[in-house]
Amino acid sequence: MNNRIDKPFKTIDQQISILQSRNLLFHNKETATKNLERYGYYEIINGYKDNFMIDPSDDKKGFNEKRPKIPVF
Repeated sequence: MNNRIDKPFKTIDQQISILQSRNLLFHNKETATKNLERYGYYEIINGYKDNFMIDPSDDKKGFNEKRPKIPVF
């Protein structure tokens, strides 16, 4: 049984745009770009995003602005 969900490829700039649209703030966009290139979106964001989300079960609600920034960005 294949439970894999296929998602279209997103460039680093597209990934950053998605995160910005969900209210994620960046200390430094250049550092965010380098970290996404090095570690990948899944490892950084899905690894511990639940602590920063308004509703962890609904990504579209975005990041909680009252929480600290995710340190790698």
